[in-house]
Amino acid sequence: MPWEKEMERARRGHRPSLKNWERDGMYEKFPAFVRSIRQQQQQRSSDGDDGDDDKGIYCMRWLLLPTSSLPTSFSEDGGSGSSTKSIHPPSLPVVLDGANLDHNFFASSLEAKGIPCIIRNIPLAEGWRCHSNKSWELSALYNDPLLRNRKFKCGEDDDGKSIRVKLKHFLQYQQHNKDDSPLYVFDGAFDDDRKAKKILDGYEIPSLFRDDLFRFVSESRRPPYRWFLVGPERSGTTVHIDPLATAAWNTLLVGQKRWVLFPPQVPKSLAKGKRYVYRGEDDDVGVLFPPQVPKSLAKGKRYVYRGEDDEAVHYFMTILPRIQSAAREAAKRNFTGDRDDVFSDFACYEFTQNPGDTVFIPNGWWHGVLNLTHTVGITQNFCSPRNFPQVWKKTRTGRKMMAAKWINQLDGKYPDLAKLAREMNIRDNFVMRYNPETVKRRDEHKKRMKQQRRLLLDSQQQQRNNNNNNSGSDNNNIEKSKHNHHSTTNHREHKRTRRDSSPNSVVEGC
Repeated sequence: MPWEKEMERARRGHRPSLKNWERDGMYEKFPAFVRSIRQQQQQRSSDGDDGDDDKGIYCMRWLLLPTSSLPTSFSEDGGSGSSTKSIHPPSLPVVLDGANLDHNFFASSLEAKGIPCIIRNIPLAEGWRCHSNKSWELSALYNDPLLRNRKFKCGEDDDGKSIRVKLKHFLQYQQHNKDDSPLYVFDGAFDDDRKAKKILDGYEIPSLFRDDLFRFVSESRRPPYRWFLVGPERSGTTVHIDPLATAAWNTLLVGQKRWVLFPPQVPKSLAKGKRYVYRGEDDDVGVLFPPQVPKSLAKGKRYVYRGEDDEAVHYFMTILPRIQSAAREAAKRNFTGDRDDVFSDFACYEFTQNPGDTVFIPNGWWHGVLNLTHTVGITQNFCSPRNFPQVWKKTRTGRKMMAAKWINQLDGKYPDLAKLAREMNIRDNFVMRYNPETVKRRDEHKKRMKQQRRLLLDSQQQQRNNNNNNSGSDNNNIEKSKHNHHSTTNHREHKRTRRDSSPNSVVEGC
């Protein structure tokens, strides 16, 4: 079948070294995993704990955490404490109703303090078209005359080139595949053509997140920041932090997603499961390398067995439970006085996102996602005035030209933030690669030259139009003269013919 051929080509391009995409049997194991999650939610709901089966929220408690690591609004002592002890902080993420949410409260009490949230009902409250007309339902996407034959990105090859497939073929693959970790539509170029631009018409940026300072950077200069998501069950994204210290929002329209969050203080190697390397003849026996062994020497990932895959489905079903188990053991050792500094700031949150939920991920938080069912959603990264200092530090080094153009725009739009950026540069003794004043003068010069070229082109076009009009007028006069001459000649011939054919003319002629 056409879809099978196209998706096989995509799989070979995305992971050419993986010969058998069904080798771990995740297709058979996954339903039991999903049932266990839902049973945990029901159990916690019936016990009156953090779980809420009706809301679909199940959040693991922090296993061991210094009170100083708590968000300030939740800390038992206002954030000034530093001793490690067993505590039961409120569940995160905070659950809010988007229809009745005060924007100032969200910005000052949650976003500014880096507290993850689930905001319900934004598509309904803000009138998203894709919600009201159900145009993002799987059947609607499959039958959409504009989108079904359009190609969407579902992976990359080893050279970083995008792998694209027709949406109708991907949706057929979504329904029929048995891959351990299926391909995942994660497309950020849906404003490049008329067909896919229809997606932009289906949603609105939530009003909570419209103060995006990156909007002052041109689309061509701005890094990728928004993605249309279509994921089969078992697909997902491994644990990561969003680039340039940006925050993100992720809205789900169809299906369920499982999330895991780690606060910024949790080390990267621990959040991603890269502390220990198991070496042995099989997956049941191994040697444990302690944390002080350099990564370059160990060359492996914590809690990942040799030859084991580390895709999102493997992470959630196998690796994350190992991390959590190790954290529990570390907590027991701490209580006996045998401190384990690796887990001293450990915190881990798991929860389920349902249709209509928007997840807010603050900058710096590690997060990973697993699709429990087939899903459709939209996500964007952004920079607001609340996380601008962190974003500026990353952007001035990671996007040097963009930073120079950005600060020039902020001078006119947000002068206080532009001033803050320059003060940070002075404080850090940081010299920008591209001087903003030089870039500004160059941009102004380019703008003037562009205007002059446009005026010249307009003038030339007007001259051509005038010449064409004059030429047309002259041609009309010539044609009119020819017509008059022809009419006069015809009239004379007609008179001569009529005279020669009259009776008197005949007599005169004999």
